[in-house]
Amino acid sequence: MKSLRSYCASIQPPKTIAVIASLAVLILSACSVDTPFTSVSVSPTPPLKDDFVQKIIPAGIGYLSADMEIYFTDPASPFAYRREDGIDEIIANSIDAAKVSVDIAIYGFDLYSIQKAVQDAHNRGVSVRIVTESDNIENYSIIRLKDAGIPVVDDGQNGLMHNKFVIIDGTQVWTGSANFSEESFYLDNNVMILLRDTKIAQNYLVEFEELFSDKLFGTAGDIQQPFPVVSMGPILIKTFFSPDDTPVRPIVGLIQNAQKEINFYTYALTGEDFGDALLVASANGVLVEGIFDDQLSTNAGSQLPGLLSAGLPMWIDPSSQRMHQKVMVIDQTIAIMGSYNFSANAEKHNDENLLIIESPAVAQIFLDEFTRLKLISEKQP
Repeated sequence: MKSLRSYCASIQPPKTIAVIASLAVLILSACSVDTPFTSVSVSPTPPLKDDFVQKIIPAGIGYLSADMEIYFTDPASPFAYRREDGIDEIIANSIDAAKVSVDIAIYGFDLYSIQKAVQDAHNRGVSVRIVTESDNIENYSIIRLKDAGIPVVDDGQNGLMHNKFVIIDGTQVWTGSANFSEESFYLDNNVMILLRDTKIAQNYLVEFEELFSDKLFGTAGDIQQPFPVVSMGPILIKTFFSPDDTPVRPIVGLIQNAQKEINFYTYALTGEDFGDALLVASANGVLVEGIFDDQLSTNAGSQLPGLLSAGLPMWIDPSSQRMHQKVMVIDQTIAIMGSYNFSANAEKHNDENLLIIESPAVAQIFLDEFTRLKLISEKQP
């Protein structure tokens, strides 16, 4: 493994301003260090509110507390080009620590780091089960894991098994917007969250059993969550699974009840219910700002034209392969995130999961990411 000093001496000059800025920060903070870096290379900053601390990793950024960890990818980082030292390795480390079970529901799985961790867990006697999307059943990692004797179930449906979550030992859950691929962790803007809570894990296990054991996908399922609302200290978390829980209702309700500000950054915002609610909120004096993926912003059903016509400030993120996050922040106090795009397909057809997190501290973390993305995005006329 190269030291940071030798790596920094060998890299070629980046071509974009965003990469130059990221490289300058990393060189100033890292190139004086002679020891090889690990997956977390920078010491924590002072605690944020509610005991979150910030940690910089070579290909992203994290915010950590005792019970929750939130990670964002950074495609502009020069380390992202190495396809190493990203969030995938942190997830793999969690799987490496599993003692009893690893249950995975993932739309796309084609990444060696997590594949190896899963196969190692299986080899040491941990119970491993996987649910995936039928369109991706031939992904290389899925084939290798099936060959190793790990049971894999696919949805076999027209809708998508679009979840991205991992349950470890029935006590903690990883979820978010990233598929298990190099693109998701190194080229796309994505977010993953780790929740250490047995009640939340039980909610996800009920959903997983519906998919894996009962093979009920899309509208065929109808689970009843044992703990739809969970308190983690001062943080209140509500879990939703579509289409069972019709998440559009609580999301639109939060938009309608907003008092000051709504910020969102999303791969797709095509649902008319969401667009209409945002327009009404703006008409009622709420500041509404949003960031769209450059490709999906012009797709059929995109709500961007209507929001722009109403004079709402909107941006397009052209800086990565995909602006793949699905995040909305309400009044700087509530954060909405998960695999759920703000679309009719996510609401009515796909298997998705969604978290609504009531916490000013968590909301601020997602607002900081909104600010970062806005700085590298293009304001629309």
